[in-house]
Amino acid sequence: MTKRKKKFIGAALSLVMSIGTIGFPIQYAKIPGIQPVIASAAYVTGRYQVNVTGTLNIRSGAGTNYSIKGGTTNGVQFVVTKISENWGYTDSIQCKDGTVQSGWVSLLYCSYLGAVTLGTETAVKQETYVTPLENRGIYYLSPACAPGCVVDIAEASQNNCANALMWQKQCSPNQQFKIIKNEDGSYVFSAVHSGKVLDIQGGSARDGANVIQYTDRQTDNQAWYLYDAGDDYYYIKSKKNQNYCLNVYGGGSRNGTDIRIWHFNPSDNALKFRFVRYYPFFENENVSSMQLGIQSYSTEYRNSRFYRSAQTAPRTGANRGSLVNIARSQIGYHEGSYAGDIIGNNNLCEYNRWYYASSKAYGTDYAWCAVFINWCMRQVNVPVSVYPDRYYNSKVYTQRVGAVKTWFSSRGRYESYSSYTPKPGDIAIFTDAKHIGIVEKYSGVGSAAVITTVEGNTGDAVLQHTYYNDGKSIIGFCIPNY
Repeated sequence: MTKRKKKFIGAALSLVMSIGTIGFPIQYAKIPGIQPVIASAAYVTGRYQVNVTGTLNIRSGAGTNYSIKGGTTNGVQFVVTKISENWGYTDSIQCKDGTVQSGWVSLLYCSYLGAVTLGTETAVKQETYVTPLENRGIYYLSPACAPGCVVDIAEASQNNCANALMWQKQCSPNQQFKIIKNEDGSYVFSAVHSGKVLDIQGGSARDGANVIQYTDRQTDNQAWYLYDAGDDYYYIKSKKNQNYCLNVYGGGSRNGTDIRIWHFNPSDNALKFRFVRYYPFFENENVSSMQLGIQSYSTEYRNSRFYRSAQTAPRTGANRGSLVNIARSQIGYHEGSYAGDIIGNNNLCEYNRWYYASSKAYGTDYAWCAVFINWCMRQVNVPVSVYPDRYYNSKVYTQRVGAVKTWFSSRGRYESYSSYTPKPGDIAIFTDAKHIGIVEKYSGVGSAAVITTVEGNTGDAVLQHTYYNDGKSIIGFCIPNY
């Protein structure tokens, strides 16, 4: 741009702004990359929203001659407590680098949202986004309104515009997303099966806008900020407009419910998602075993002999011998009394932490004998078609012994103790289907035969036991089709 053109634009802006100060409603001149709103000359205190396509500067004083303290982006809301011509002072505004600043903002490029009661809302520090996820880590996105389900790309499609929806977790690549962190703290969610990213269809930030997968174009409607919602959940706010979040449409819990965006509401569970880490236990991306839990395992467990024993347990794939070996590696583990500990009680254990993707999964609803078997199965890559993953009771998604027995019975793979000779790797069902264990070995004949098992949640621990095959303890066996 020539000096003459610069002088002309500067003079034009000065004229327009001086006209505005004497009371004429005007449309302010446009600066490339920033679109001012139509505003009257008289600004008032209250809540505003940034309305720019670039960066809006926060300054130390009311004017462009003051130093820049930071920059904010489209959609950020803030409260103005003082006015100086077309500038507003705020005690707290979110910057694009994640910090919060006080300072002066040009209200030419902001929308007025309404009055607030000063001294109450203005005293509440604005939330800032967080960056809790490992860059290029792989996660499932599990909604608070349906904790057994995850975000899924319909029919594992490879195509642009394939719909994002909610489906029961099946540990499949079209439910896994590689998390790519941008320099500004936002994230891109890239579907593992296709390499395409979550995208607001049409780039429209409005209630009900559909979410799809699309080739990564590095646009704002494909980038997302995370805000802490508590209890390991996050609001996933669109960079296009941070007043809108990823949403399970209608708060539904059925397979096939659409994933869309919706305006932010902190009490809406349909806007809260937990990031469930896909993290093979053996640190090997070529192993497709399922690892749940945004926090993975506790530091105490990782430093324990049980973790080391699991890593070194002989395994040759999804078979009986591997299952028994991984179960043996945990003998002696005792559940913890608080998050991170490995000694204690109340059903707090690493296996529940893994299974429920939370360090808070403990208490009377979290008995873990069946969860332990599920953990063992997944560590040796046994698919859910061979051993079931989870069921829903009236309170939580869980492993229920009776449901496991029914699942195998319906497939003709359950046998009574009196009609079957168990093999290592079979699953023992105990009286009244209230307990479950892994058969380690079997010796002898008839009712005098001895069954050795490895069981979780027996005496609050993983222990080895022996029983006679007389039906007094073990009533039958589930027979996985390895």
